[in-house]
Amino acid sequence: MPAQWSGVLVVHAHGGPTLGPPSAARADEDIKRWAITVREGHAWAGSVFRQGGFAVTTAAEDTERVRCIFVEHVAKPRRTLLHGQSWGAMVTTRAAELFPRSWEGILLTSGVVAGPANYDFRLDLRALYQHLCNNHPRPGEPSYPLNIGLPADSKLTSAELAQRADDCLGVRKPAAQRSPAQA
Repeated sequence: MPAQWSGVLVVHAHGGPTLGPPSAARADEDIKRWAITVREGHAWAGSVFRQGGFAVTTAAEDTERVRCIFVEHVAKPRRTLLHGQSWGAMVTTRAAELFPRSWEGILLTSGVVAGPANYDFRLDLRALYQHLCNNHPRPGEPSYPLNIGLPADSKLTSAELAQRADDCLGVRKPAAQRSPAQA
């Protein structure tokens, strides 16, 4: 909250969705990215959401909870706006539906509001990767639907997954050092 506060609170719903447990680093990145809000005299609050994945309603509840924390522990704003970035725009629209009296307005930037179909291109990329690389899953490993991400019982670590991508595409090598197949 700036020293010369306008009385406006902007509650931010971040892009994503992110996978894995929430990280405070996400909020640190967002306040840097959206620092203009505070420079212009408005208070800014955001959540990293309590769970990863595509839990839009839960994220909307977390966004409302952030607003309530601000009002209870910091100050009562004269106007409250809700900002959603990318996937956070879907969270924002859901929060506006669930808690219509909490917001005087919403702002969507690069907003994804049409649901999961907006992410179909990621499935296309995943299927193309598997066609080209054939190493995730590898031949002999159990297959699974490519649109679900890793199966819940997968033991594959992030480092092992990164190694598979590097083995196929050479992503950790300078372009000049990649094999013709990787290029």
